[in-house]
Amino acid sequence: MLSTATLALGISCVIALGIALGLIRRRVYPLPLPPGPHLIPFLGNVLQLDTKRPWLTYTAWGKAYGKIVRCRVLGIDLIIINSETVAQDLLEKCSANYSSRPVWRTNKRAGVAFLTPMFPYGQTLRQHHKIFHQVLKAKLSVSYHEIYSRHANRLVINLLGATAIDDIQHHTEVFVPNQLVFL
Repeated sequence: MLSTATLALGISCVIALGIALGLIRRRVYPLPLPPGPHLIPFLGNVLQLDTKRPWLTYTAWGKAYGKIVRCRVLGIDLIIINSETVAQDLLEKCSANYSSRPVWRTNKRAGVAFLTPMFPYGQTLRQHHKIFHQVLKAKLSVSYHEIYSRHANRLVINLLGATAIDDIQHHTEVFVPNQLVFL
């Protein structure tokens, strides 16, 4: 049988843990979150979601709580936007707030930090977007047709003349980097 002291210590630990979690959540979210359905401790709203058709649940919540709804699934807060106009306003008018990517320390070690999709939002990413837009316009892509055709014809001729599987692999490997240069 548990002693009174052990029981009191257990209850006080649970209360302290609850207060600590509340303080941590306040630091993470300094502003109030949008309204949402009632949360079940530890599980959040996971039992209320229809796993096969979650959009129906989101639509019902949108009717009950408004165009922007907050729900929590196993400790992860989700913000659901139930209005196309609100989504467009957030993504177009406030795009600088939402355009950045997460910074992962492993990118530099893995050697991929220089790739455009890994850049955080800023001047470098805007310059890359500008260059890509200039090179990949629909009007300019027509001018690349001749180059693509020439390389594709050369690949087909080389593949027809290949005698071994190693030759096919070699010709394919030679062809791919040539295509990437012109993209």
